[in-house]
Amino acid sequence: MGKRERAIAIIIKDGKFLLVKDRGVKAFSLPGGRIEENETILEAAVREIYEETGLEPIKAVRLKECDYEGKVNFHRVCFLETENYDIKLNKRELKDYIWWDGKEEISAYNHAREIISRFKKLKEKKNSSVSKIC
Repeated sequence: MGKRERAIAIIIKDGKFLLVKDRGVKAFSLPGGRIEENETILEAAVREIYEETGLEPIKAVRLKECDYEGKVNFHRVCFLETENYDIKLNKRELKDYIWWDGKEEISAYNHAREIISRFKKLKEKKNSSVSKIC
């Protein structure tokens, strides 16, 4: 059986990354989820973000350079922008969320840390703002 493909979203507010904690787990990860049949990676990321947080992205860009292949999942990364950051957490799916500065000591999955690291390197390589990357 192949690895599960998941659409993962990078969302930034005031220089901090949105991380979520699924029900029944102890570590934070980037928001996202399963890619449905006949759904693009971007469509899946936008749908998952809305279902999990109530956020409605106004811009979605695929970031293949940040993709991460783990032991079980293949994380397909997108960058999403929204006008409103008022999170309405879906308590059926998620336990908690944080805006992470990348410095604070938290329990986060390795794939989330690696994807964020790749994003930061991409941003530095492009020597531009996030908006110019996307």
